[in-house]
Amino acid sequence: RLIRRQRQMCIRDREKYYSKYDCDDFALNLMKSAKKEGFLVGLYMESDHLMNFTIIDNSIYIIEPQTDEFYLWGSVD
Repeated sequence: RLIRRQRQMCIRDREKYYSKYDCDDFALNLMKSAKKEGFLVGLYMESDHLMNFTIIDNSIYIIEPQTDEFYLWGSVD
């Protein structure tokens, strides 16, 4: 569902999203790189800004792929 929403946004305004390297590019590249290294990282959208998330133990972390900052979002329990 998240990926479908992101694709719809890109299709609506193709020049805006494909003319520069921005949040969606960073987030997708981080997800692909993590997968190659054996880690599971997903996509998370907040206010039209695409970021990543991952689960470590029972904790959910949000990752800002443009700055490499991350924060604890919550727990799975």
